[in-house]
Amino acid sequence: MSRMEERYIYRDVKNSIDTALEKGREEGKNLKAIQIAKKMLAAGMDVDTIMKMTDLSKNEIEKL
Repeated sequence: MSRMEERYIYRDVKNSIDTALEKGREEGKNLKAIQIAKKMLAAGMDVDTIMKMTDLSKNEIEKL
């Protein structure tokens, strides 16, 4: 395997890992927003306020 091929393989693997890490971070943020929204609903807060505070959609909140 040439150095150039090794570089391409390294780049592809690194890009795959970076993409997976970013996706994981986004999923984690969304799960945390859902947890917070559930607590806010339980505390009697209105959907509009929850939308503003969590960046969840009205539909996402109403499904909780």
